[in-house]
Amino acid sequence: MSLAGEGQLLVGLSGEGEPLMGLAGEGGRKTPLSLEEEWHLRLIVFVSATLSLAGTSLVLVSMYRFRELSKRFFAMRLIGYLAVADGFASIFNMCGVLVDTAYPAADGAPGDSPSPLCEVQAVGLLYFNLASIFWTSCFARTLYRDVAPPAATAPRISLRDAELTFHALCWPLPALLAGGTYALGYVGDAGSYCAVGPDFTPQYLLAFYLPLVGAFAFNTATYALVCRSATEARVSRSTSLYLLVFAVVWLPSLLVRLQVLLCGARRAPSYGLAALEAMCMPLQGALNAFVYGWSLPRIRDMYRTMLLGTDSLDAAAVLAAASHYRLGSPPTSEYSPAEDALLGLTPRDFEYLPPEPSPLSGRYSDRPYSPGRSELSPYPASLPERLGGPRFTT
Repeated sequence: MSLAGEGQLLVGLSGEGEPLMGLAGEGGRKTPLSLEEEWHLRLIVFVSATLSLAGTSLVLVSMYRFRELSKRFFAMRLIGYLAVADGFASIFNMCGVLVDTAYPAADGAPGDSPSPLCEVQAVGLLYFNLASIFWTSCFARTLYRDVAPPAATAPRISLRDAELTFHALCWPLPALLAGGTYALGYVGDAGSYCAVGPDFTPQYLLAFYLPLVGAFAFNTATYALVCRSATEARVSRSTSLYLLVFAVVWLPSLLVRLQVLLCGARRAPSYGLAALEAMCMPLQGALNAFVYGWSLPRIRDMYRTMLLGTDSLDAAAVLAAASHYRLGSPPTSEYSPAEDALLGLTPRDFEYLPPEPSPLSGRYSDRPYSPGRSELSPYPASLPERLGGPRFTT
């Protein structure tokens, strides 16, 4: 860890660009954590971030492979946007090792001046972690919109308008917070990860943790309304998992920040709490990929198909559900209506899709069998193959 002027606080960044370490003095190290402990924390962060990058990559690759489904189902796109934010946050978390080795000196400490990579890491982590948090709130709002009964007087916003609104909030607002933090000089010195000045902990609490707590309160209230409106137990379990992952990822980091603020940098954070933060916070990408993807049956089937090469996903059947709604026919999905709502499959939302002929017109009317359909399946033989699924023989 670099040695600054006596009494200067060298604070390592947690995943969101927040202070983590203690003090350095001219006469020697005065930190609550040893160099060996700090190195262990860096390794923990790197391993957790690597797992998160793998999880987010799985989400994004599956979204690309089954992009026909992603174009139609709004919730899939929301999960994709969340994965993008988590993926970049994982990359910036992994940069912590490079920050420490950028300025080796004879005594093994970095140089005194902050490296550009240190500042980039600090701003990048703050930005993408805030964006990820905001996208979880957008997912909660969308789920409430689809599950809760519409109010008699409130106008219902279309999915197209909702998506544009979400983008206008989830990308520019974190940029303002992260850019303002950098412009005011709150990020700087090179330390174990990166460092901020000793007087800036309250500002970081306002710039990051105030939006964090606000998003958690919003998600909790929204999911409570969803559970009250939904009758399926699986919906309640899914929303509980969303909140549990949010708390597991960010609660240790908040506790570290409060411990530093209340106990002072010479005595905080404790190694156990710092290690818990280093393990949990970078895992957000992997945990979000699991609870937001694996808890939805159709996306879970998509993962299985891509990873195992099985035929568990009948891609055409998912498109057929949308066609049912266009035709005004009752859906025959094996999933519950509330689970369909998790994917945006509600009759009132499919005006967002461009009109197109339904491949199921022969099945849901009195019309006779038409060429191009399998006797085993009502879907056109070319459709599953085009989506990367199994080909039906005619």
